[in-house]
Amino acid sequence: MAIKYLGDHKASPWRVYWRNPFTKKIETRHFSDKNEAEKHDSLVKHWLKHDPEQLRPEDDPAPATVTTVYSLVMAHIKAKNFKPKSLRETSYHVAPILAKIGSIPISDLKKSHMREVVAALRESGLKANTINRKVAIVKAALNWAEEMEMIEVNPIRAFSCQRGTDTQIQPPTTHELESMLSVAMPHIQRVIILGLSFGIRIGQSELFRIEWGNVDMNRWMLFVASADKNLRAQWRDLKIKESLRGIILRWKEDDDAARAKAVKKHGEDGAPPYRHVINWHGHPVGSIKRAWKETLLDAGISRRIRPYDLRHAHATEAIAAGADVKAVSENMGHSDTTMIYRHYQHVLVKQRESALEVVPNLVIQSGNTEGHILAGFCITDATKPQ
Repeated sequence: MAIKYLGDHKASPWRVYWRNPFTKKIETRHFSDKNEAEKHDSLVKHWLKHDPEQLRPEDDPAPATVTTVYSLVMAHIKAKNFKPKSLRETSYHVAPILAKIGSIPISDLKKSHMREVVAALRESGLKANTINRKVAIVKAALNWAEEMEMIEVNPIRAFSCQRGTDTQIQPPTTHELESMLSVAMPHIQRVIILGLSFGIRIGQSELFRIEWGNVDMNRWMLFVASADKNLRAQWRDLKIKESLRGIILRWKEDDDAARAKAVKKHGEDGAPPYRHVINWHGHPVGSIKRAWKETLLDAGISRRIRPYDLRHAHATEAIAAGADVKAVSENMGHSDTTMIYRHYQHVLVKQRESALEVVPNLVIQSGNTEGHILAGFCITDATKPQ
């Protein structure tokens, strides 16, 4: 296992290589970001030590039959063919459960085992929703095994654990955003402005993948490749409002000037590509965790604000201003409005109240109100003062 840096002239300069325990050959993967390379290197080390079956070639049949909870869950994860990030997250979530019941044969697994696991996870301080997510992975693996006829029946199909309430983190206020922008590094400023303006998913799934080729400065459109979870709309086109055009144009000019300077110094092949809108000295950005934390600290903000909260701020402000819920949902890349209604009820309530206020007024002109007899009435515009 090792990581090697190949130089700035490579689009993906970080190489991770290891020896496959089955083929005995050296295998490699390339990454544009050092942090991602280190994560993959750590993942392969984990596989080599604890789960080498993950590295078995697809054309090399596994000799063992699935018998334990651990082997079944691992077989399911491998069959899903997750991308590296999803694989890491899934493995991380299921690890504490497998540590407790992984060695139990499927035929011996009972709901009482799951109750013990849930109790232990609660004692460790995990929230109900996090526990539910971990349990769901195991249940999904058992459902898959039943469907594939690897087991006769899922022994914990009817098991359920309490679902908690989602903790709402208040989106950053206008004052907080202004404070952050005043101290943030250039690439973090771009993250804040684009995340707030378009509600794009912050990270490798969407925002960090946007290249200058996705920005049409003739029609002022931004083309976003949707995250893998939205299979209905793989791309979405977002109109760049006029107040952002000058800012984006200046970013492009800055990147072009920096690229030209680098080419003059290092040559065409040795200069950073400056291809991505969110970049660090011309190179693609893999993570902003440290820079984001430093920005909050320098801005004097002590409460928790995540980069993803820029997306929530976008939805909150758009809905509060009366934007159509379906339009907001589509702009943010949701496949339907379910997520909007689930997470933005506090804003939608105000919208419903405002909707009642703008209905035309019914004004009694005269009549015997005690006898419920109206001599006449008129309808007035509720949006105009009477």
